[in-house]
Amino acid sequence: MNSRATEQFREYRPLTFNGRDGPAADEEWFRSIERIFRMVDCDDTQKIACATYQLIEDAGHWWERFTRNQTEAEQLAFTWENFKTAMNDKYFPQSYTDQKESEFLHLKQGSMTVTEYERKFNELSRFASHLVNTDARRSARFQRGLQPDIARILASHVDLAYSDVVRRAERIESSGKQEGGPKVMFTNEKRKWREEEEDNDNYKKARVERSNEFKKKNKVPYCRVCSKQHFGVCLKGQGKCYRCHMSGHEANRCPRINQLFGGPQGNGHRRRH
Repeated sequence: MNSRATEQFREYRPLTFNGRDGPAADEEWFRSIERIFRMVDCDDTQKIACATYQLIEDAGHWWERFTRNQTEAEQLAFTWENFKTAMNDKYFPQSYTDQKESEFLHLKQGSMTVTEYERKFNELSRFASHLVNTDARRSARFQRGLQPDIARILASHVDLAYSDVVRRAERIESSGKQEGGPKVMFTNEKRKWREEEEDNDNYKKARVERSNEFKKKNKVPYCRVCSKQHFGVCLKGQGKCYRCHMSGHEANRCPRINQLFGGPQGNGHRRRH
């Protein structure tokens, strides 16, 4: 065996495994060992030698019995994946995996913080990877387990990446703690985010409303006296010019209009009001 690889492996102070602390300990031990192997260049034979050196007590006795039952050919063909399978068959039974998958399926935030819930979610999701094999599915399942007040706010945000869902959930939770609890949190955060999302729509609606109001204010009303559209007092029957409101002439003979256009108007149709 490459002594340099062994020295490098031991420099990382690998954990030992006694085989008595349950499946969770087995899983954690494997994760720690494989993290080291990502840093140390080892072939399968070296990996098995390094890992089995860390097996102690019950686990060490199990490994000795296991190798005694192998032929020389089987030992030579034994790979790192074969070793993991043998270890999991012994210390990581299917019943444990099924139990953890069930925990994941029923996982709710409850009294946990969002950060604690995310940690538990990531820990258990490894036992049901087929249910969270895309970012969208992971995001949707995470939201379903959040506290109802937080989940309701996030429901208005579609197609968020998983990391964005976590970040926003943490922000909502923090806002709720500062502003007086879930109900205040729900009201304030929902209003704030809705305002952000609907800003463009509100601007468009406001423009339409202002336009309609302007038209309404500047619309020329119909006169009940003469049935025509004009502002102010109706001059019909008062003998006054409806252009300058002076007496003694009609609108088509209005001297002010004649002055503007340089002379008297033609003898066209005479209009009375």
